[in-house]
Amino acid sequence: MNSHSPARAICVAVRRFVKADDAGPIVEFALVAPILMLIILAIADFSLAFLTRNNLVSAVREGARLGAVQASDPCVLTNTTTIAAIKSRVKVYLTPNSGTLPAGFSESTGITVTCSVAGYIEVQVLNFPYKPVTPIFGLLKLFVGNATTIPLSASAVYRWERS
Repeated sequence: MNSHSPARAICVAVRRFVKADDAGPIVEFALVAPILMLIILAIADFSLAFLTRNNLVSAVREGARLGAVQASDPCVLTNTTTIAAIKSRVKVYLTPNSGTLPAGFSESTGITVTCSVAGYIEVQVLNFPYKPVTPIFGLLKLFVGNATTIPLSASAVYRWERS
C-alpha cells in the first residue's frame, strides 16, 4: 500500500483530530447551543406576548376614553349604540391590520363595558388569546396541558366627563 494514498491521509487526519485537544470548544458549544437557543426563543415569545398585552391596554384605554367623552350618558341601558361604538373602537385597536379577531374570541363576549353609579366607565378585554410563535411553547404543554394559547386580559376605567 502506498504511504501517500488518500485513504491513509484521511485516517491520519482523523487520528490527529481525535487525539488533539482542539475539539474542546466544539464540544462545549454543542452542549451550550441548545440551552442558548431555548433562552433566545423564550425571550422572543415573551416579547411578543408583552407587545400583545400593551396593545390590549391601549385598546381598552381608547374604548374607555371614547365612552368618557360622549355627550349622552353611555351607562343608560337604552344607549346600546354608544356601547357598540365603544366595542367597535376597541376591536379596531385589537386588529389594526387584519380587522378580524382571533379564533375563539368574540366582540360580544370578550369585550365588556360596565358603568358605575358614580359615573365611571370600565372597558375590559378578557381572555384575549395569544398564540406563541416559537416552538418553546410546545415544551410548556408538558406542564400546562393541551393549551395552545395564553389568555391575556386588560381593563381601563375612565370617569364620564359630562357628569
